[in-house]
Amino acid sequence: MINSLGAVAAGTMLFAGATTEWINTESTSVFSSKVAYEAISPSSYPSRLSNFQADTESWIGLSCKGESTRVYFGLTNMPKMLKHNDPLIAKVRFNDEVRDISIRQPSSQLYLNPTASDQAYLLEGIQSSDTLSLELTWSNIGSVQFDYSLDGAKSSISTMKAQCKEA
Repeated sequence: MINSLGAVAAGTMLFAGATTEWINTESTSVFSSKVAYEAISPSSYPSRLSNFQADTESWIGLSCKGESTRVYFGLTNMPKMLKHNDPLIAKVRFNDEVRDISIRQPSSQLYLNPTASDQAYLLEGIQSSDTLSLELTWSNIGSVQFDYSLDGAKSSISTMKAQCKEA
């Protein structure tokens, strides 16, 4: 499994000003000295703002080490999600196709991990679609939607994968 702590930390700092393009980053694990490469989307804000979530930014992150690629969703504030089961169910929409995905919410982390069974679907959709929307159910607010731009995603992901192969 890929550790995205470096990507999330980088993403939080990078997206405080809301970039408008996909970017590539690299981070080195302080524990193993292994290098991870990331492709990170521009920030998105909730489609419906309230005082509780007005300052919450989210982004799509892809991280790789070697041949392994993982998709995750970063957040500057971790929502309290309704916990019916673990994993939680979220909705994603690529262009006009809507599908449920399973995600895990690691405690005290600023990211949501889609489960292994949804990783290939998300990676393919991100590379081949124009838009991605993520709908989460937050406690005492209800459904919240983030709309992400996928313009430039394919190029950024290709760069990331090339860096991983060279490492």
